[in-house]
Formats: sequence, structure tokens, C-alpha cells
Amino acid sequence: MKLLIKTIVDLRIYVTFSGDLEYSTLVPALRSAQTFLSRYVGTLLLEELAEDELTPDQQTLLDLISAPIANLALLKFVNAGNVRITDLGVMRTKTADSNDAFEWQLERVIQTLKSESFDGIETLLRYLETTLVTFPAYASCPAYQQEKGKLIQSAGVFSQYYDIGESRLVLQTLQASMRTAELSIQKLLGNTFVGLLLAESLTDLQAQQLDAARRALVYLTIARALREKLVSISETGVQVCGISNFGTLNYKQPASDKQLETSILYFDREAAGFVADLITVLTPVVSTPTTLVPSSPVIGTKIIAF
Repeated sequence: MKLLIKTIVDLRIYVTFSGDLEYSTLVPALRSAQTFLSRYVGTLLLEELAEDELTPDQQTLLDLISAPIANLALLKFVNAGNVRITDLGVMRTKTADSNDAFEWQLERVIQTLKSESFDGIETLLRYLETTLVTFPAYASCPAYQQEKGKLIQSAGVFSQYYDIGESRLVLQTLQASMRTAELSIQKLLGNTFVGLLLAESLTDLQAQQLDAARRALVYLTIARALREKLVSISETGVQVCGISNFGTLNYKQPASDKQLETSILYFDREAAGFVADLITVLTPVVSTPTTLVPSSPVIGTKIIAF
């Protein structure tokens, strides 16, 4: 793997640090950070940007990619560099001329680097979404193809039904849960599912069906994600456990069983209500004093209870 940040001078463009850092000491952290970023943009795009001659568009993208790589690398280095691993064991970095940082100082640096890292990734992914023709390597990478779901194709659409701040990182973390939840919606929609996906323009009824299907899918996804503990949802927003813990010293305290149970019951109840709304939209009924007669074969003769 060719590193995109090749000198200390390049690194200083994107992150501030003092002292004389040797580039060679940062190479493992830079390699780790670049590998981590490849999960979101693919390895082919990174290889393309590692070439010596770049177009103006590639140079712009390299600048956007280098910012999170630099901050992630320093984040890794700060954690590992705060101590020295020797043949005598793990030693503090305190010397006769300098002291190591207090815990609160170290934590503040870590939080700053982490925030800059993931803000940079969000900015990068947002830019790539608007330049798919210019960078086909990203358009064909597994991470982007996975994000393009069937009913919900972007973080912006997801946020219309439950606010995740249009975060692509949160959406990617939810993908596994959402794909499973979408199977339930697909079975429920039947042939209508294909019609909603392939229609060039939607009728008023189809638009209503699509809206109901997306709302039900979002709440089914969150209910499943809570069970799988992929995310924690609190008054501060959605925390992506697998990502936000990257390189941190203090891991977040997991929710108690009671808190999880309460959250799951809430989202189960909301999801069931939205699925019921979807069924209503899919199967308009004719009322009589004694019967309800479905006008669509989607549900068949089975009674569905929630």
C-alpha cells in the first residue's frame, strides 16, 4: 500500500502538532488510518490517488482524503505514543526534561482528533456522492454499493424519518440491520415493491405507499439495531459504537438492560404502528356493517396481527 501522506510537511497541512516528529515513527499509524478509510471509499480509489501525476479533480479529492487520514493517524499515535513499549515492559514517556500529559489533557486531544477525523470522513463521502462520474472507482466500491439500499438510498432519506444528522457513517453502521428489516417490508409489499423501485414517476398512491414503507423500515431497522447493540440512542443523538470507539481510551458505558428494554419496546410499538399504516395504504377496504373486504391480493386471506 502506497501512503498518501508521504512527509511530515504533508502531515502538518492537516493537523497541528509541536515538536520534532520523525516520519518513520508515524508510518504504522498512517498505514492503519489509510486502511481504516478504505472501508468507506474502497482500495481502488486510494491506489488511484497514490499515483505521482494527478489531475486537478484528483488533487482536490486527495486533499479531502488526507485530512481524515492525518487526524486518524495522530489519534492512533497519541494512544500508542503516550507510553513506550520496551523489553522491560510498558514505560511512561516522562523524561528528565519533560512530563507526560495529564489524563484530562490527553482525553481532550483525543476527542479533538476524533471529531476532526469523522467530520472529515463525512465531508469526503458527501463530496464523492456528487462526483460519481469523475470517480467511478468509488461508485463501484462495495461500501458505496452497500449504502445504495432499495427503499432508502441515502442518509438524507433516512433522516427524513428518524434524524441521524444525515450521517453516512451512521447509515453504513445500520446497513446490516436495515437489509434484514427490508426483507420483511419486501414480503409485505409483494409485487408493489418492484413497482415502487422501477417506476420513473410515482402516482399519488405509490408516493403514499413508498412513504409508509420507508417510515416502517426505518423504525424496524432501529428496533433491530438496538437489539444487536450496533448503535446507542440517547438524548445526545445516535452514537455509532463500532466507529466512535476507534482509538479512544474511555469506552462509553453501555445502556442498562432496563434502558434497552424500554427503547426496544418503544421502537417495536412504533414500527408495528407504521407497518399497520402501510398495510392500510396497500389494501384499501370497503366497509360494511359486518365485514372488511380487502381489495388487493397483497395480503391474501391471512390475518396479520401486531
